[in-house]
Amino acid sequence: MWTPLFRGDAALPYERAIADITAAIANHAQDDHDWGATLLHAYLARCGGGPAEQARADELLDRLIEGAAGEFVSPTLHGGFVGVGWTCAHLDDRATDGDEAYGTIDELLLEMLRDGKQYSYDLIHGLVGLGVYFLERLPADTAREGLALVVERLARESEAAPGGLAWRTQPHLIAEADRPSAPLGRFDLGVAHGVPGVIGLLAEIHRRGIETARTRSLLIHASRWLIAQKLPGGGLPALITPGQPARPARLAWCYGELGASSCLWLAARALDDDAIERAALELALHAARRTTDDGSWVNDAGLCHGAAGVAHVFNRMAQATGDAELARAADTWFDHTIAMRRSEPIAGYPRAMPVNGVINWEAAPDLLTGATGIALALHAAISPIEPAWDQLLLADLSPTT
Repeated sequence: MWTPLFRGDAALPYERAIADITAAIANHAQDDHDWGATLLHAYLARCGGGPAEQARADELLDRLIEGAAGEFVSPTLHGGFVGVGWTCAHLDDRATDGDEAYGTIDELLLEMLRDGKQYSYDLIHGLVGLGVYFLERLPADTAREGLALVVERLARESEAAPGGLAWRTQPHLIAEADRPSAPLGRFDLGVAHGVPGVIGLLAEIHRRGIETARTRSLLIHASRWLIAQKLPGGGLPALITPGQPARPARLAWCYGELGASSCLWLAARALDDDAIERAALELALHAARRTTDDGSWVNDAGLCHGAAGVAHVFNRMAQATGDAELARAADTWFDHTIAMRRSEPIAGYPRAMPVNGVINWEAAPDLLTGATGIALALHAAISPIEPAWDQLLLADLSPTT
């Protein structure tokens, strides 16, 4: 069902970029808890890369497991042991309920979810990320229990808001420099840290038949609230802060209407809701009409907030909806990703780091903001294998038949 965007000669620039990135990241130190390179080699192996790619994936996976076992690692999906567990489960078809290694992670997370303490609710560091891990652990009984507990916690921490319900980012979870402007907290509209990520997770849980009455209610009201935040121009703000004007977000996976549209699409399909589906498509089409030089604020090529992430979400949305305009947007942004290659470092894909209004360029091999994530997105554009790794982004939309 997955269709590569580029074949033959058209795929050659992508193949070269992937090969160059793969060679370059081997010479850069990887974070012990970043699993991007493991996923990249595993997907290359699945797509004809041969035993050498699989051996490299296995080696990197062993290193991840050793790193997670050898020192304290935060209980988060991105940057913590939860992500290591997700990667193991994603690449291991033999995982079972009784597997001791998974059982240890499962029980730690179940204990966290039962303890009543307040945690961030988001995808990167919080409850939504724990839910993504448990989705990958299905059909294990511990996974079903974990997902039910995540739903319970999300329901308890939601609050009524004009037009529906939402989740407030509390002041103590906001960067210290921003707290004076948000003394009552704020509502985050990014997939990475906000309400769209909750919607995407609840949709995936609902689709699997877990806590369906509660997830249906939460999904309907949260989706309505998110859709009601649409700006007069058609996009979404990054944040809703009481007493402050809402400003358009950048074009990205992490924030803005594009990433949010993919989570709303998941909700629409889980609920079979035409109104939410139309709203999701409208947001995605608004994003498709933004260009590479009209204030989209795309400075580099990373998955999180760069060109490759934009291209990948357009690719997912195009294949899920069958919409030709979204397919053209995917082509445009993949071409832009290739055109952004510089001389150095890491195969021409450094990370842009703004400091006091000036962009500094630095080497970054990681999944979310660095070269490994770029290579995975490029691979998805030329591979016949569906990029299921993007469940980590809550972007794994089913292609249309």
